[in-house]
Parts: sequence; C-alpha cells; structure tokens
Amino acid sequence: MANNLVTEAYLAANFSPKSGITPGSDDHVILNCTEILARYNVTISPSTGNYCPKQSELTAVASDPVILTKEDVYAVMKDTFMIFGDAVSKGGATSISALSLQVSMSGNFATDAIVHYMGSTSLGEFASYFDYDSNDGHGGYIRPNTLYYYRAKMEVSPAYNGVTDWYGVTRTVTTDTGAPNVGTFPADSITSTQARFGVANPQNGGAPAITAKGVVYSSISIIPTIEDDVVLYLGTGTGSVIDTVSGLIPNTTYYYRGYATNSLGTSYGPVLSFTTASS
Repeated sequence: MANNLVTEAYLAANFSPKSGITPGSDDHVILNCTEILARYNVTISPSTGNYCPKQSELTAVASDPVILTKEDVYAVMKDTFMIFGDAVSKGGATSISALSLQVSMSGNFATDAIVHYMGSTSLGEFASYFDYDSNDGHGGYIRPNTLYYYRAKMEVSPAYNGVTDWYGVTRTVTTDTGAPNVGTFPADSITSTQARFGVANPQNGGAPAITAKGVVYSSISIIPTIEDDVVLYLGTGTGSVIDTVSGLIPNTTYYYRGYATNSLGTSYGPVLSFTTASS
C-alpha cells in the first residue's frame, strides 16, 4: 500500500515507545516499523533506521482499507476448521458493504472458493466454521488430510481508489486424517416394492483407502447403522454409486444413509427417508 502515512497518536496507541521517550512527544519513536507494515498494511515514510518517524515528519492522509487474515485456526479436524478475519479500518472508503471469509482447495479463489459472508459489516474480528456441509467447488466437501488456502475479504462502497474488493493475505490450513467423508443420494424410482438410492461422493482425502461403501437402510431405526440394519454394499474406493433395492414393503417409510469405511473407521452421510407406494 503506497504512501499510507499514520499519525504519532496512532503509533502510540498501537505500539510501545522506545525506552526513555515520552509517548506523544515530538521525540517519540516506535520500534518495529516492519511490524506495522505487516499487521496494518501501511507504509511509514520517511523513517530513520529501524525506527518510525517523529510527529514533525508525518502527514496524515486518507489510507486504503485494511483487512487482515488471522493466522489462528481453531477446531481443526478431519472435516472442519474455524478461521478468522479482522476488519481493521475502512480507510478512506465511505462504508463497508460486506465482510467474508474464503476457502479454496487449489489456491485459485476465482474458480473454487467457498465463501461465507458475515452478518455484520462492523470493524473488528469475525469468524466462521467451514465443515463437511460446505461445498468445496470440487464436487465434494471439506476433506480429511487436505491442504486448504484461506483469506479474509472486505468489500467497500463506493469503490475507493477504484477498488471495491480488499483482501487479507492468503494463509493455509491442513485438515486432520480420519474416517472418510460421504454423502447420501436421494431416493427416486420409488414403487410399492422398489426404490433407487445410493452413496454420494465418498472421499478419503489422502487418508487410508476406502475398503467398503454403500447404503444402510431400515424401516424401524431412524438412524440406521451397518451393525444393526440392512446394508446395500456398493464396492470400494471413491466415487458415487446408485443401485435399486427390491423386496420392500408397500406403504412403508424407510430411513437410509450412505456409508464409507476405511482403516480409521466408518462415516455416514445424512439420514434421508422415503415411503413406498401402496400395493
């Protein structure tokens, strides 16, 4: 950000003065100008050595908007993590129209970003969970043992210096290894004794290979499992599979969900239901 100068009062409020110098005085100098640049995307000019300039050397001017991508990442698991942004300043812009956090598996946010918009446009920190329910632009979701890129974004209105969209730096997070992620295909072609359903997009994300996948269903249990209910085995490895089940009872509600298993465990997709037709 070119020539975005800051006042001595701003420096005094945000950084500790050099020992023996009175904060707010003309001789007040602040250590670590490079930290200011890194944290706030501002340029300190002129400067003397490794110190910030005196008040008499500074001229306050309108600055660019400042948005930070926080390095902290919480709740990192095989299919979820929480990231943070910080809207530090709208600078010379009139107003903030939107704040968001973006995640990408390729690093090309223009092609595969998951975007979570915040409910507020206020200055300060904001955060969002990204999890298995977030479409990752690759036909699946947040996956185990996978590197993700993320960044914060501030949109201002009207454009400031011809720019509407302002971004924090891009950072990375890698999800944990674990049991597969998997979805459930909704049932169709439903008759009195048949229905077609399947397992949707099982992914191991670099974790141990998927050794079994399919659908588990029941007319009794609303949360069917492979231990207690009927299992429709649909093979191994990644990839969606749909099949038709026969021998169902007319006018009966069935509960079903996709499953996938690897050496670390079994995961299930969302539970769905359908009702067979009367005979």
